[in-house]
Amino acid sequence: MASRLAPNSGSAVPSMVILDDYLSVAQRHFEHIGPTDVKIDIFKSRVPQDTTEEKKALVEQLRPYNIISAMRERTAFPSQLLRSLPNLKLLLCTGTQFETFDLQAAKELGITVAAAPGNGRTDKPGPAGKPLPADIRKGGSHPTTQHTWALILALARNVAFDDAVVKSGGWQSNLALGLPGKTLGVIGLGRLGAAVARIGALAFGMKVVCWSANLDQDKADRAAADLGLPIGNEFGERTFQVVSKEELFRTADVVSLHYVLSERSRGLVNADALAIMKPSALLVNTSRSALIDQDALLNAAHQGIIRGIAMDVFDQEPLPERNPWRIEQWGVAGRSKVLTTPHMGYVDEDLINRWYEETAENLERPESAAQLTAMTTQHMLMYGLSLSPILAHFQKTPVTLAKWLAGSLIAWHAFKNWLLLLPILVSVENARRKVVDVGARADEQQDDEEEGLKVEERRLQSALCNYNFINSAQDFGRNRPDSVLVELLRDSCLQKTCSSLKRVAVAAPSNRFKMEPRARAGKNVGKMNFSHNELAQLLYAHGDVKNPLPETVRVLDEILTDFMQSIAFEAARAAQYSGRQKIKYEDFEFAFRKNPAFLGKVQEVFEKQKEIKKAREILRDAEEDIMKDAAEEEKKRQKGDDAAAASAAGRSSRPTNKEEELGEADDDADAEADALGKRK
Repeated sequence: MASRLAPNSGSAVPSMVILDDYLSVAQRHFEHIGPTDVKIDIFKSRVPQDTTEEKKALVEQLRPYNIISAMRERTAFPSQLLRSLPNLKLLLCTGTQFETFDLQAAKELGITVAAAPGNGRTDKPGPAGKPLPADIRKGGSHPTTQHTWALILALARNVAFDDAVVKSGGWQSNLALGLPGKTLGVIGLGRLGAAVARIGALAFGMKVVCWSANLDQDKADRAAADLGLPIGNEFGERTFQVVSKEELFRTADVVSLHYVLSERSRGLVNADALAIMKPSALLVNTSRSALIDQDALLNAAHQGIIRGIAMDVFDQEPLPERNPWRIEQWGVAGRSKVLTTPHMGYVDEDLINRWYEETAENLERPESAAQLTAMTTQHMLMYGLSLSPILAHFQKTPVTLAKWLAGSLIAWHAFKNWLLLLPILVSVENARRKVVDVGARADEQQDDEEEGLKVEERRLQSALCNYNFINSAQDFGRNRPDSVLVELLRDSCLQKTCSSLKRVAVAAPSNRFKMEPRARAGKNVGKMNFSHNELAQLLYAHGDVKNPLPETVRVLDEILTDFMQSIAFEAARAAQYSGRQKIKYEDFEFAFRKNPAFLGKVQEVFEKQKEIKKAREILRDAEEDIMKDAAEEEKKRQKGDDAAAASAAGRSSRPTNKEEELGEADDDADAEADALGKRK
């Protein structure tokens, strides 16, 4: 670590600063790292960069450090700041979304960006041996979900106002707003928005209406089903009803924002939207302040256009002392009630500690493993993706993956190539039975083994062409990212896995995943099969894998198991929500669509159109050679004399060289055994 992160000044010990530790939480998580390993400083107050002078002062303070640990977005890292820090090699972040971090600039400067998603250290169950918490990325247990409802209830029940009344000697002075039967409007039905909507529907019997730019009723129904809610009731009313933005603002009694900030969504809530809200309505924002036109909001609050406003996020944080939201008397003289909290949506005792635990672990990781996690996270964050389910598995097996990618300085390169192959792994499973295990024949005839390797490599290339994989990949660069895996599944070869996947799906609720994954995926698919050697050879040809066996096989088995298990489980759940025990093809379509982070990551990989074009040309040329070789091979077989044929037939342990046609999937285990017997 020291050699990689040491500053240009020649110091042998890297230096690190932990920024914005307002509540003095970080120190105990880094005490075990000695000063001879990393010199660590902690800044407990915010270092401002609002003026030119403050920006210069910040650069001077941060310039000596090789490692910077940031707490969320309390300190922004724009391109100008990053380019002014020549010694910076590693930027340790917390959370999963960073609008104020210029990740592209970090990539260009060679600064590794590593994130802590909030699951705790991977090498122990949790603080003091506690079990790992629920995955906060799923929304329901996220501190922001809790804080949103704390604000809604506090505003509706006048908690802060009445507390001040009591402490000033008064008593009941306001009527509270009851929530049962009221309408909850959710802007953005993602993981947090859906979790907030679920609580409103279940806990208070609220009618839920929702809107976002790309939301339709089918997606909203799926969101309800995913949360264990019925899609609708006996009166035909939807649990999560999609409406227009105007209708939501006009009809909702409580509007809660859970939208991703972008240039399109900036100022989403403007003066027009505020003007059509009910006078009795409440507006709650725990997302991003820039989603609301702040001038329009301040004007609406002064005029008392709506009953109340609750905010946890602001344009400038910490909020300046003379800011109107701090100093004015709200809730009197016709002004709206205003409830403010200092960006506490993520400031949860357990979560903050888990973030620092993960940050410390990122600092301790072996270089290759840390690089892998960091680069993977960096690229996912660049494209606005939440952490992929694949990354969680990577974090659990850093040592294995470090060995797997040993020797690769930029581990993302190898990971990218591996990820490119993941969508076709199921199709590779189908083709497995088509390839002979040349290793088993090594003792019999060395020449046959070498020739077999060449033939099987050409067959693999041909398989990629036949599966139309490159054509499907181009769709990622256009407008069909949600359907590409479904398109791949529709391919005639990929469809042959459906029977096996159905069986896996049925087993999913019972946790009965005992079969080795490639064997499970390849089971009952006729005569197609890949051996370990050929599978590793395929991976080696497409990535910088230094030691393809056995590490490739082991890692592939582990990750493919997780991938298939999640797809199968989601398909089974989709069938259950539809009131069916039988799993249908559309359930698998839904299961693939359920993984937008993975689809988006693969989309980013395939946006390199020049590489795709080059790959197609190579494969097209290779296919012509394969056809010629196949014709010549057939002629040689036809010219074989009877003695050679008899000799070949006598060697029962040696497979035939004849290439078999791809057949339909065979669900009958007896037929499969019969096919294997004929091969012998």
